[in-house]
Parts: sequence; C-alpha cells; structure tokens
Amino acid sequence: MTYIHRETFEIVEKLLQPKDNCLIIDDTIVPSIQVLNRKGYRTNECCSGHPFKGRKNCYIVFDKGVLLPSPPLDFTIKHRYITINDKRILIDCSIKNAIQIKTNELEKMLEEKAELHKEIEFIIERRWKADIDFYAFLRENVQALEQLYKWALDLPDFKGE
Repeated sequence: MTYIHRETFEIVEKLLQPKDNCLIIDDTIVPSIQVLNRKGYRTNECCSGHPFKGRKNCYIVFDKGVLLPSPPLDFTIKHRYITINDKRILIDCSIKNAIQIKTNELEKMLEEKAELHKEIEFIIERRWKADIDFYAFLRENVQALEQLYKWALDLPDFKGE
C-alpha cells in the first residue's frame, strides 16, 4: 500500500503529516489514480485486485459529478448512483431490493432539474473469472492496469462544469 497526499497526489514516503491528509492506495494502481485526480476526475475508492483475498477485480469509484467520455478498454461501468435527499439510488441496476431508478426516469428528472447531474457517481470495473489461475490473473491484471494508465493519460482535463 502507498500513501498519496489528498491534495497534491504526490507519494508520501514518510508520514510527517496526519494520516487524514493522505489516501491509502494499492501500489499497482497509484499512477492511474494520480493522473485521474490531477486531471479533475476525482476518485474516492479503488482496488487493483487481490487474488489471495478472493478479490479478482480492479475498480475505481469516482466522486459525484465526474463524467467520463467512456471507460477504459476491458473495463465496464459496474454501477451508477444518484443521491437524492441523502438517499443513494442505483441507476439501471439488477440488484434485488435495492432502491433503483431507470435511465429514462432519470433523464426526465434531469430535464426538470439539471443540477442533479452533479449527484451522479459511478464505478468502473475490470473483473476476471473466479476460477482464473493465479499467474494468468497476474498477467491480465498487469495488462489491465497498463491500459488503465494509458487511458487516464489520454483523457482530457475534467473541469466539473
């Protein structure tokens, strides 16, 4: 795990400042997270995958209001949410018993109240099969993280308008 400064996104070698000024990030995804945040695509959670802990996926959770042109190659948008009246509502989700809204309903709401788009957040994910061999996972994970990094470098700056 690596500590990066919450505002500059620089790697912090020694924790001289309080931990709450730092984010703890999986080592292998740090370069992508630094680039995304410096370009304005603020993130609030991520994971590069941990095969020994049963986590065979890589994901990034973006802050509310962040808009991406498209997810990186081999990544998908896992979930989209909107927060209305302090309630997190899933958009077009198949999870049973979850508070949900359909895209067409959301579009109508956004027509009436355009500022609601700033309340949308989402997760991008790259998932591997549960039975993937450990070394195959490592090879594919390195490729996915490299694609993620190149994709982040190619993104235009996000102004959050």
